[in-house]
Amino acid sequence: MTKLLGGGKKGNAKMMKTGLKWGVPVYTFSIPAFKSADGFKTCPMAGKCAKPCYARVGRYVMPVIKNAQEYRLSVSRSPDFEGAMGAEIYQKLHLKPRVLQGQYRGAIRIHDSIRIHDSGDFYDTGYFFKWLNIANRHPDVLFYCYTKRVILFQRYETYNGFPDNFKYIFSYGGLEDIQIDAKVNRHAKVFQNANQARRAGYVDCSHDDLKAVFSKNKRVGLIYHGIARYKMKNRPTLGV
Repeated sequence: MTKLLGGGKKGNAKMMKTGLKWGVPVYTFSIPAFKSADGFKTCPMAGKCAKPCYARVGRYVMPVIKNAQEYRLSVSRSPDFEGAMGAEIYQKLHLKPRVLQGQYRGAIRIHDSIRIHDSGDFYDTGYFFKWLNIANRHPDVLFYCYTKRVILFQRYETYNGFPDNFKYIFSYGGLEDIQIDAKVNRHAKVFQNANQARRAGYVDCSHDDLKAVFSKNKRVGLIYHGIARYKMKNRPTLGV
């Protein structure tokens, strides 16, 4: 049976390296990038990032990965999603409490961490609230995400405020880029190489996902590793 959470000790190289460095396993929840097989738009605010999206090539197009993403999307759209996710969190994650290691040791005490959307995004408001409910019910688990739903997140932040264990990073390349305040909001841009990121004042988080969440520098740089034809010298930065 397909599990809702991937990653942990069997995730992709970046997530496994992150987990080893911080001493906290990183699990992931992924749905299809941009659109599902039946045309349902999973990234409604995707802009110029859609064509070069890393999550639409490589291992992501393997049938086993695509089928798992479709399954997770279908569960996320059901009224039982919160309960199903809660059951898997209790099964996989509620282990001995850990303190995050690495550069920001002691930043937060949690059991484990979940990256919401290794691919895909918050496709509607109802789905967004499901994840907030899940986070509120599991305060000792760190939930984090990259998102292009800038207005949705800003409005919720203004009127409600996010729980301490729910962290987000705005991602450039979407239809709401103009709403991102680069001086205030933690945000990510994709660069062609690490030197380009550093010259622009961004911290390279391409090998450490939790560094993107806790770095004092809110300018998160990620190195592009998607479709080859988009990796050209001096090409403008892309979305994550």
